[in-house]
Amino acid sequence: PQAQRRENLREQHSTKDGYAVGGGQGAGQPIPPPQRGRPKAPVVKSERVGRNDPCPCGSGKKYKQCCGR
Repeated sequence: PQAQRRENLREQHSTKDGYAVGGGQGAGQPIPPPQRGRPKAPVVKSERVGRNDPCPCGSGKKYKQCCGR
């Protein structure tokens, strides 16, 4: 585990000015920019129905007596 951490740190720190450095594969080649996925849709918080408010189903009853059970 310790050796693997060191290797990961070496890989992370083996870049300089956007180019791979060192004697490994791809040395001196530009590093491609990171790929970005589609932006996530924002979460929309809707108003919660209060217990004593009319039920949104349209029954005319209070929410706690209708769909709030």
